[in-house]
Amino acid sequence: MGRVIGLVFDEEPKYVCPICGKAYKTAEGLEKHTAKEHSEENRNAEE
Repeated sequence: MGRVIGLVFDEEPKYVCPICGKAYKTAEGLEKHTAKEHSEENRNAEE
């Protein structure tokens, strides 16, 4: 199993944020990140 040390993975991350490029090892991690970090950006972009 891979370990996360900061933003350095000892195995290839499978889920990368298309907005900022942060990488997550689970889809759930990416979904939580997107909802928290980019929900306001997404709303502003749609206006």
